[in-house]
Amino acid sequence: MTPKEQDAFFKSDKSDWYSETDDGVRIWNQNIVKHFWDMILIHKINNNDFNFNGFVFPTFSRSEENKLLQGDSHYERIFGANGLAIKEKVNFKNCRFLGNAFFLGNFLPAQHLKVHDIHYLQDLIFDGCIFENEFRLSAVKIMGNLSFNNCGFLAEFSSMVSVVVQKTNYSECTFHNKFDYFANTHKGTTDFSSNIFIGDATFAKCFYEENYNLSGKGFTSTSTFFENTYMKRSVFAALTFEDKIRISDENFKNCLFQGVYFRAKHNILEGIKTGEDGLFIFQDIIFPVTTVFRQCDCRNIKFTDSDIVDVKFSSCQWKKTDRLILKDEPKNQETNISQIESLEELYRQLKKNFDNHKNWELSGMAYISEMEMRKIGLWKERKLFQWFIYWFYGFFGGYTQDIRKPMLSLAVLFLGCSIAYFFIDFDIINAMERGVEGSLPYLEIKEDEPFPDYWLLLKNVQFILSSIFLSFFVLALRKIFKQ
Repeated sequence: MTPKEQDAFFKSDKSDWYSETDDGVRIWNQNIVKHFWDMILIHKINNNDFNFNGFVFPTFSRSEENKLLQGDSHYERIFGANGLAIKEKVNFKNCRFLGNAFFLGNFLPAQHLKVHDIHYLQDLIFDGCIFENEFRLSAVKIMGNLSFNNCGFLAEFSSMVSVVVQKTNYSECTFHNKFDYFANTHKGTTDFSSNIFIGDATFAKCFYEENYNLSGKGFTSTSTFFENTYMKRSVFAALTFEDKIRISDENFKNCLFQGVYFRAKHNILEGIKTGEDGLFIFQDIIFPVTTVFRQCDCRNIKFTDSDIVDVKFSSCQWKKTDRLILKDEPKNQETNISQIESLEELYRQLKKNFDNHKNWELSGMAYISEMEMRKIGLWKERKLFQWFIYWFYGFFGGYTQDIRKPMLSLAVLFLGCSIAYFFIDFDIINAMERGVEGSLPYLEIKEDEPFPDYWLLLKNVQFILSSIFLSFFVLALRKIFKQ
């Protein structure tokens, strides 16, 4: 074969190499297929040439059945002909894969055979390729980079139990059918940029040792993320989820969700974990109705500039003292007015959220936090009179969320005024009676003029304060028994 004949043979259409059944299954002429792979072996592999530019590949399978079994594919015989370690960079550019493209390692248990038979010492790159049938990358180890750029997958895509040591990149690819990404290990950075997932997509049980990025374009069908581990920073940005999304038992170190749009209802986020020093940020997210956070650790989650009114929080963990404290709150007081206003709005949303779900305890705590943020904002704006009103409301009344503060305030007021009244006639009983009447003016005492001269002024001040404290108490008591 001359180089020109080789080029024509490898790049020919090959549509006459198979017949197609009524349901679209391609039945290949295995004699011609075997000849093709033999030519690949002779003219490419044996010459350590792993650059495939514009090639049109038939099926990898050696039989008419689509089996996921070692030994049933031309892959091991051809790509492993010079040894199980491929030393050269492998590059598929503008190629078409007309049949099943199976890059398969060994699926037998590790105690019987090595898990990764063929491995790549350098890069494995697919650039501008079209996969018309199923693609599988399974139990393969890549010491260099793995890259899919501007590729189209018309049938199912699956990548399982593979290891990539350097960078992993999927950019501007379209996955028209089911997408499965399972139990892969990435030791370098991982980047999914501007990809379109049309079929159901699943990312499960993968381990990312370096930064992870999933950004641009989005998901048309159901998408699932579960039991993945992100050891460093992970970013999910500028994505659109047209159908349901489920994020379950994910383990994050430092994660950012920004500019993500959820179009469907009944999205579920459950079991999200970040660790004690971890951080998960939802930024500029509008959560649709019936989005559920279930059994999530919200102590390390930020909801920066997000809309969470319609979210349902079920069995989640929150940081609580006498109020709710979100991770969005800075540790120091070096905040500007706009940040304080954003925090106030966030707590207002949470209060409304918990009210809608009849969680009165958390609603009250969120309300206290909302008031605290408003008080801080007034202080920074130097609106001192309004600040004093909120300080008084919180210090003596607990923002009507705690019956202990108004009761304690009333008790301290009674005790202090009773001590003062003792100096009217130096009678402790009369002093206590005057203290009671000042606090509860509807009760009568035996004295004709119990508050002579300027003592009446103190009694009136006590009466005003006592009335306020009693109002705080009644409102707090009402909220305790609210149904």
